[in-house]
Amino acid sequence: MKAKSTNNDGCHPVDVGQRSGFRGILLFLSGVVGAAVVLLLIYDWYPIPLPVYAERSMNPIYVQGKLLEHVELNYTNNIYFTVKTSARYYRRRLLTLMLTWFQTVHKNKLTIISDSPDEKLSYTSMIRKAGFNLNLTSCFSNHSSEGLCCKTGTEFALYYKAVEDDKYNEESYHWFCHLDDDVYVNVPELSNLLQRYDPHKPYYIGKWPGMARNNQPSVNLSSLRSKRIEKSAHMVKASTFQYATGSAYCISHALMMEAKQFFNGNGTFCDSGRLVLYRDDMAIGVIIGVILGYNLTNINEFHCQYEYLSNSTLQQMLHYITIGYRVIEKENIRTFDHVIPIGSPFTKDPTRFLAFHCLLYPQVSWCKGR
Repeated sequence: MKAKSTNNDGCHPVDVGQRSGFRGILLFLSGVVGAAVVLLLIYDWYPIPLPVYAERSMNPIYVQGKLLEHVELNYTNNIYFTVKTSARYYRRRLLTLMLTWFQTVHKNKLTIISDSPDEKLSYTSMIRKAGFNLNLTSCFSNHSSEGLCCKTGTEFALYYKAVEDDKYNEESYHWFCHLDDDVYVNVPELSNLLQRYDPHKPYYIGKWPGMARNNQPSVNLSSLRSKRIEKSAHMVKASTFQYATGSAYCISHALMMEAKQFFNGNGTFCDSGRLVLYRDDMAIGVIIGVILGYNLTNINEFHCQYEYLSNSTLQQMLHYITIGYRVIEKENIRTFDHVIPIGSPFTKDPTRFLAFHCLLYPQVSWCKGR
């Protein structure tokens, strides 16, 4: 027979075993809460973002036979990403980005800038069905200065619109970061880098391509003066500034707002770009470095298609912020060059972006067992 005890009025019996059970449950719950607090403290303190699985969508989407699988990262959601592409690259380039680093960013902070839908609308529909913001412009689809400055101006205009639409939450737009469609972004490393700089101060961050002096842009002094910008002649020498390669660069919110008169809208930026006789990335360098007077912050870990990375170690590669590749087409044969020097377990991975993604996030389902 179970032992009984009475409550304080001495009338109603209480089951001692039941009371002990309650005490055990309370002790268990307090232990769970304590462990959760400790884990949260560790998670908040840990200097490198921790990738964890996000819940799979009720309607999973597959690209090239692989599940689009979001990887949740513990990084500050204050970077506005734009990616420049063209309809002819949706299949060749964009699908790979959708499978890889696009899955590590917040979709509301990523905008894809293109020129037109693909002919059959199949890839355009797939991109939008996956939840990505695809902004179609009327810009030229070629690699001309006009086409490039048109798309870049659209990128800038969308950033300013996002800031204006969410003006009570400007903390969400500390950084504007542009990427080309042949670049992979290691988002945790980029986030760690940007945390070292104050977005309320003017910063232009990227990597100088080191081109020859005779490829430097020239500046039309009369055009500068027509914009009521007073600069002495020696300040406008082409040799006095550097620009970031157009494949990847970031600009702080403070500098974006200071440059708004030159950047806002494809018409405005293209007009500003005509101050120089070259492409959009050089125009940005002239506006920031010559007109506004701010130097490029060179970051070696921004790698692009111009670089050979064959001597890189695995440890170095894991800390690269961006990587790229170059495509050489000759006699209808496409060769991929300057790719990151790692093997790939996938039969179709000429850029090595799939393999690199699996190195960073081995828990992704289609990476397991590879």
